[in-house]
Amino acid sequence: MVEERWHDPQEAQKATDAILALHTRQFKSVREATDVVERLICVPSVRYDPQVLLTSYLRCLSQPLRNQLAKEANINMHNFPSFSKVALDLEAKIGHGQTPTMDGRKKTLLPNWKAKGRIMFVDNDGSTIELEGNFQEGVGAEVGGDTSEGGVVAAVTQQKGEPVKMPPRIEGVVAKYPDLFEEPTWVVDREVVHAIEIIPGSSIPKGIIYRMSSGELDELRRQLKELVQKGWIRPSVSPYGSLVLFVPKKKEGTLRMCIDYRGLNAITVKNREPLPRIDDLLDRVQGCWYFSKIDLKSGYHQIAIRHEDQHKTAFRTRYGLYEFVVMPFGLCNAPGTFQHAMNRIFHDYLDKFVIVYLDDILIFSKTVEEHVAHLDKVLSLLRQHKFKINGEKCEFGRTCVLYLGHEISAEGLKPDDAKVASIRDWPRPQSVTEMRSFLGMTGYYRTFVKNYSVVAAPLTDLTRLDTPWEWTDECEAAFRHLKHALTHYEVLKLPDPDKPFIVTTDASQYGIGAVLAQQEGPKLRHVEYMSKKMPSQKLAKSTYEKELYAVFKALTHWRHYLLGRFFILRTDHQTLRWMRTQPVLSDALKRALIIEYDLTKDVTRSLVEAYREDQFISEIIRRLEAKDKQTSAEFELVNGLLFLEKEGNKRLCVPDKESLRSLFLGERHDATGHFGYKKTTANLLQRFWWPTMLKDAKLYVETCQVCQRDKPRTQAPLGLLKPNPIPERPGESLSMDFMDTLVTSKSGMRQIFVIVDRFSKYARLIAMSETAKTEYVIMLFKENWVRDFGLPKSIVSDRDVRFTRELWKAAATEQGTQLQMTYGNHPEANGQAEQMNRIVQHLLRHYVKPNQVDWDEKLALVASLYNNVVHNTTGVSPNSLHLTFRPRLPLDFLLPDNQPTVAPGTLEFAYRYEQKKQEAVEHMQKAQAAMIESENKHRRPSTFQVGDRVWVKSSELGQEFGISRKLMPQYFGPWEVLDVVGTDPDGPSYVIRIPGHLRTYPVFHASKLVVFKETDQFPSRRSMLPPTMDGEVDIDDIVDHREMPVQKPPGRGRPPKPKLQFRAHFRHHTDPKEDRWFTREELMQTAPQIVARYEKDVLKGKRQMAQD
Repeated sequence: MVEERWHDPQEAQKATDAILALHTRQFKSVREATDVVERLICVPSVRYDPQVLLTSYLRCLSQPLRNQLAKEANINMHNFPSFSKVALDLEAKIGHGQTPTMDGRKKTLLPNWKAKGRIMFVDNDGSTIELEGNFQEGVGAEVGGDTSEGGVVAAVTQQKGEPVKMPPRIEGVVAKYPDLFEEPTWVVDREVVHAIEIIPGSSIPKGIIYRMSSGELDELRRQLKELVQKGWIRPSVSPYGSLVLFVPKKKEGTLRMCIDYRGLNAITVKNREPLPRIDDLLDRVQGCWYFSKIDLKSGYHQIAIRHEDQHKTAFRTRYGLYEFVVMPFGLCNAPGTFQHAMNRIFHDYLDKFVIVYLDDILIFSKTVEEHVAHLDKVLSLLRQHKFKINGEKCEFGRTCVLYLGHEISAEGLKPDDAKVASIRDWPRPQSVTEMRSFLGMTGYYRTFVKNYSVVAAPLTDLTRLDTPWEWTDECEAAFRHLKHALTHYEVLKLPDPDKPFIVTTDASQYGIGAVLAQQEGPKLRHVEYMSKKMPSQKLAKSTYEKELYAVFKALTHWRHYLLGRFFILRTDHQTLRWMRTQPVLSDALKRALIIEYDLTKDVTRSLVEAYREDQFISEIIRRLEAKDKQTSAEFELVNGLLFLEKEGNKRLCVPDKESLRSLFLGERHDATGHFGYKKTTANLLQRFWWPTMLKDAKLYVETCQVCQRDKPRTQAPLGLLKPNPIPERPGESLSMDFMDTLVTSKSGMRQIFVIVDRFSKYARLIAMSETAKTEYVIMLFKENWVRDFGLPKSIVSDRDVRFTRELWKAAATEQGTQLQMTYGNHPEANGQAEQMNRIVQHLLRHYVKPNQVDWDEKLALVASLYNNVVHNTTGVSPNSLHLTFRPRLPLDFLLPDNQPTVAPGTLEFAYRYEQKKQEAVEHMQKAQAAMIESENKHRRPSTFQVGDRVWVKSSELGQEFGISRKLMPQYFGPWEVLDVVGTDPDGPSYVIRIPGHLRTYPVFHASKLVVFKETDQFPSRRSMLPPTMDGEVDIDDIVDHREMPVQKPPGRGRPPKPKLQFRAHFRHHTDPKEDRWFTREELMQTAPQIVARYEKDVLKGKRQMAQD
């Protein structure tokens, strides 16, 4: 009870550190050492390795005792109580000490202990130890009883002051996870580790050792010792060596040790793991009333560094060279790695009831009941993945919480009061650097300020390189205006996707402004403000075009809210009302209406403007203007455009602007037939150049959904072969299949019922009609196998309709036989029967007549020939292994008996048969190993995880009437992996989230799937959707539903039933944000089959569960 409810992380860490340093201390007696260790291990939530504890305990004893204990006791066979007893007995025996006695009397506490608010440890000699800490109000533990075993008792006293109250159910959930609040130490094995890839050819950076004050040296020594004891750093001999410096913590008044990894980051290959947009995260909590915020304790240090990269984190100090074994702060790819780890943990619940930004986790719910379940799930996942949290910074079950600089509540969103106070007290900037800091702080809350860009324009102009620093009255007015606006903010409403949006726009000579709002009762509440300075080329335009520009920018900015939804647009310019009725639009207006690409300006002008923002290209242009000969030999400036000239070929230099690079990549890939990487790069190399062009082109082509959907794959199939268990004896496991000959015999037979023993390879072949039902198959099996050889323990088969019927399953269950069916359309998994099918076809070709109608008459001959021939896998014939003897063949009378015949039932007969079985097993094992080694050379391991999205081969799905398979896409999807199933010998199978209207079994082998590749690097790339029928988009699936209440009509009577709305997912649309809500009536007009399937599979299932 004490450990679960009243542990103090700081005191637990002190006790852990003391145990790790125990071997450095010297004690007068074993009794003294034992008492110290017992005090330490009784501290709530202390963490220690029992083996390390015993080793340290032994090392702190005197030399004579250590030598004697090494002879008489084995540490690995003891725990601390038993080993300390051996040590105490030995000390008494050799005369170096005497074990004190315990009378078991009741212990007494100090008279004022109830007012301490601390944990009190009382030793058996009456001495006490108080642990500082703040604990919640509770009942103290009763002290008494026999303490002769541990010599230590604990009492928890009541805390002074009133603690922050949590709802009882929330408090109960948090109390279930006391281990999460422990101090993180050592390195925990996780799926995600941090890798540091070095750019080839880079030189190793070398740091220097800064001089430090005596106080900094003391702090450095203390922090190094703490990190070593936690197992996070270790001494190093690495050639790397970054420098160390200290940065003061303003709030705590302490020093933070920082490693300057700028040199290492400069030569590190950057990863592309994106961090989520903060505004997107905040949108998810709309309509919620209860919040919990969790902060991970030293979050980065809970991720390990890849073993081969640990030496790259080395840093130089006054006391030696050290390296991290966990992820430190300051590495360029560390945020991406940490966000990736968090996304993998909470993948199934992100945006549903939890959002994560690095080590800040927010759980949100609409009711207390939901919040209890959501909080319990998040804490359970953190425990499962062994993460520790910072209890001091966590908040549970709040109706208002501070998250990412915003205060979130059911009322809405407002800025952090501490940040607002900082802006209010901000002194007037005296330099460009200080001005940028101020604008950075205010810009973070620009959505709360109406016309922010227009108000801040005089201040932003001061940050331009071509503007001299001059603080004018306009600057002072803007500075005061921003302070006033942010200290008199309004609480913004969180967007509700179920309500229509209202967009209000306005334009002036200096800028544009817009407001996004929604109706809440009789009041119109603002969701967000947006503003922009008016570009210089727009100043001379007409009022009509300025107002249209404001509308265009607003709709583009809030596209994620408005696209596909009904919304109201308000503008004070009347002529815009007739925009949609104009038969002919001007060129400028057409450009403004194109929202797929940000190409409102001429491409040439966009290139010239982007050159100024690209440091690399702007430096080349500067050197060209300075007449640098070396630069002029390679580059040329023509009409403001930069060209790279090599071998007489001029290539346009493209600046580091995503929209332009996506434009040129699309021109050379999408617009030229979606050819592969080599042809795309060949097209690019003729006309364009930028430093990462080849790398970008490869990623662009690999993530092209059109290519992924329509092109066949030439890579080796997925799914590595693995050994299949060999049965112990004949008759134990069978393989079955129905082989269709495609020819009907004279007796009306068309199919062959193939039964093969998986141990002996003995086969039975039975002719049957293609219309034979399950009952007839069961009868054939009993008459042709069970009657002669008994019931098998297991049967391997495909998913033929006769094997999947309940009648077949019931018969197998009744007979105690386990059915092992292959998953999906993958007959290779039943390799034994498939191989037998090929042998039967081969033999029948030799003996059937040309008209092939007598094939069923030859089955007995084919089976006899096969069963009497030595099998390659076992080294003997199936007959001799299955029937325990080799039948005599026609010419056997000419051959002498190599081995005397032994009568069945004798010991000699049993011995020979067992020897034959053992030899067969050895042959099968060798054959298996050889086959697996050969086949796996041409296969790849499957690494799909639950939650991944994959493409499914179109051949695995049904074909529409009148549609040519040759012109169909090669793959459909991408669809989500729901589960990993199966134990097939050639790799796993996966349950895929197939749309409900596709009548197909949703389990597919890995060889039928292809990974879906995507990237956020090219958000401006062209649409990757296939052509549509008459501009309409097909609905692929229904993913959710909800009930919308209907207003009760006046008068008496039953209230009307709520109307159903379905969330539809469109075919080929990969972003879930593009899903849309439709009423049931709307979908019944366009997709009645999908609605019927969803109502049958989902709604009726939920109603049945509710009734049960």
